[in-house]
Amino acid sequence: MYPRLSIIDPSVQSSLPFKQTANGAMDAIAHILEYYFAGTKALSTLAIDEALLKTIVEMADRLREHPADLVARANLAWSATLALNGISGAGLKGGDWACHQIEHSFSALYPSIAHGEGLAVIFPAWIEYMSEKNPSAYLRWAQRVWGADSVSMALRRFRDKIESWGLAGSLRDLGIKEKDLGKLKELIMISPKVGAVSRLEASEIEALLMLAY
Repeated sequence: MYPRLSIIDPSVQSSLPFKQTANGAMDAIAHILEYYFAGTKALSTLAIDEALLKTIVEMADRLREHPADLVARANLAWSATLALNGISGAGLKGGDWACHQIEHSFSALYPSIAHGEGLAVIFPAWIEYMSEKNPSAYLRWAQRVWGADSVSMALRRFRDKIESWGLAGSLRDLGIKEKDLGKLKELIMISPKVGAVSRLEASEIEALLMLAY
């Protein structure tokens, strides 16, 4: 469902505490990443996505230091719009969306967990898990977005950035109890399909949750 018209006024958003700004920035990053790893041939789309990812990070950093920076606020809002209005996924097979499915279970079981902060935990873990299967598929992201020579170095920089924004780095940091991991797995597996880049089985979900814990 898409609106016919959206009015995005960055001045309205300027009253947000930085934690909520960071949650929104992370959700926008996750929207792009859900598409980014789903294909390799839509080169123009991948280049757009890389520019958006870097812009979101830069604008969030600026807003952490200067919350009233309306230029940064406007560019973050516009980047977030482009992250999920169809442009970021053109030619990328509909995306993967496993991380969003997984995060929804976090917020369902623990309603106090903000969607963006849950994504800040699961997406780096998903990239780490998936890149162990096929490192070359994630190297472009490492090089183009994080200026890193390896996926592991890019993940370190990604996680450091998330931490610098005051967001959680693990399921434990989110307040999720280890005894609830089984329940989370059950909630996630209610869906008949989890993931498209690689369809995740229950055992893989369990491994991914442990990696994120």
